[in-house]
Formats: sequence, C-alpha cells, structure tokens
Amino acid sequence: MAIYTSSWFTPLPPEVQRIGISRGTPRNMKAGFRVYRELAPGNYFKSATIYNYRDQYMAGLLAMDPIAVRDRILGLQGDAEHCALLCYEHPQKEDDWCHRGYVAAWLFDNLKEVVCEWGMEQAGHGWQHPKIPKQFRTFEVAEPINVTPYIGATVEHNDETWTVLDRSETYPDQAIISNGKDQRYISEAVLKKRFNPVR
Repeated sequence: MAIYTSSWFTPLPPEVQRIGISRGTPRNMKAGFRVYRELAPGNYFKSATIYNYRDQYMAGLLAMDPIAVRDRILGLQGDAEHCALLCYEHPQKEDDWCHRGYVAAWLFDNLKEVVCEWGMEQAGHGWQHPKIPKQFRTFEVAEPINVTPYIGATVEHNDETWTVLDRSETYPDQAIISNGKDQRYISEAVLKKRFNPVR
C-alpha cells in the first residue's frame, strides 16, 4: 500500500484510487475519483512568483497535522491497494512543476512517508520529487543496494510476472524489475518486501 502523486491525465490502473488535490477537476473526467480540497493551493496559485508560491503553500501545509492528513488520504483511498494525489501538470515536463511535489516532501519530512510520482519512482521522493521546481530540489548521493541475491526472483502481480533484472546504473539505490513489456524501478525496501532471494 503506497501513496503516489500523478496527473489527472496519466492512465492509472484500477488498484490506484485517484484523489484530486487541484483547485478543480478536468471536464469529462471518468467517475470514481475522490477529492481532498484542503490540499489545493490558494488564490495565489496564478499570480505568485515561484518563490512566493512555495512559501505560501508550505505555510499552509505547516498549519496542518501531517498524521491527520495522511489518515484522511488513506480514508479516501478506501479499499484500493494504492492511491495517487492528482493535479494537472504533466509528469515528464521538467518545468511543469506542481504543488503535489511539496505535499510529497512535507509528508516525508514529517512522517518519512515515501511518496513518488507514479511511474517515475526512480526520480526520487521527498525534496528530490520531480514535480518540485528544480531550484528547490535537493539531491543526495545514493547508497548502492545489493541486488545480486534477488536477480531472477519473480513475483505475480495482477496476472503479470515481474522479474528482478539488476541494479540500476543510473539510480544505484533502485532495482530494475520487468514484466517482459515494461520496466520499473523499486527501492530496496520494496525489493525485500515483495521478492525472495534466489541465491
């Protein structure tokens, strides 16, 4: 069970409950999403500078109880396996930053809750989250993980077989897994939780 961030326009599997944290929702959006309006930015969202936006949005978060916020998110998640906090900005566009990155950083700062952008787990969490403006992101040297005992290990998930391939050269604290069509990066914690060593 994990909390992610994403865009309204990113296709998500049915096991991920969509939770809007934007000021509105796109027209003709498929039903089934939920909304957490208290995490939407204020009226300043269009006029504030990038610095003032950060300061005002973070001030709003600091006035909230992080445990209560996480509990509310998990309550909105319901019976779904995961959830994603949604706004409009495109995940892959470097300059298309979004307040969902600040939510991810705040949850990590206060609760050590790892919140990644869906499908971009390798890009980082906390203040490394890819939707935080690049001038505010922090980058730490990642400690390489030992993937060797897990290479070749498999797990079944949603009628797909995922196999551990190797450690990522780009992100040495992540393992690469594949279902034969797609590849994903996972943390050491997820690797040890989901897979059993084979050697």
